[in-house]
Amino acid sequence: MPEMTGMEFIAALNEKLPRVILTTSHTECAIEAFKFNVSGFLVKPVKYDQFCIAVKKVLNEQVQKKSLDFKDNFVFIKVGKTITKINKADIKLIECIGDYVTLFTENGKYTVHSSMKAMEGRFSEDEYLRVHRSFIIRQQLQAQ
Repeated sequence: MPEMTGMEFIAALNEKLPRVILTTSHTECAIEAFKFNVSGFLVKPVKYDQFCIAVKKVLNEQVQKKSLDFKDNFVFIKVGKTITKINKADIKLIECIGDYVTLFTENGKYTVHSSMKAMEGRFSEDEYLRVHRSFIIRQQLQAQ
């Protein structure tokens, strides 16, 4: 790019960073690239199979993100080929193990591919409390 480097461009985007797959002939840029949480890093000349793997990774991330859709007081979770509707108030515990989060209710548990940070942002701090890096619990609300 004539005006700036790819890294300078990514830094200028700040938090509005879209999914990025970097292609470069400079392997020493890899560490800096992953500081920006890029979705892929391909070294030129790019092989077709490597390109396909990187694109599939981005598409899978988007599908997983859409598998959790939170609206109002309900959680919609993709379970197999069906969408399950769960009342947020029924979720008592949220546990993270690796790249998966399990939502526990009295009626069962539901495991989805998500980060704990993403999950924490989807629930109100007034109702849910992160008590450990791997656990979020529902606080008991006082009856009025």
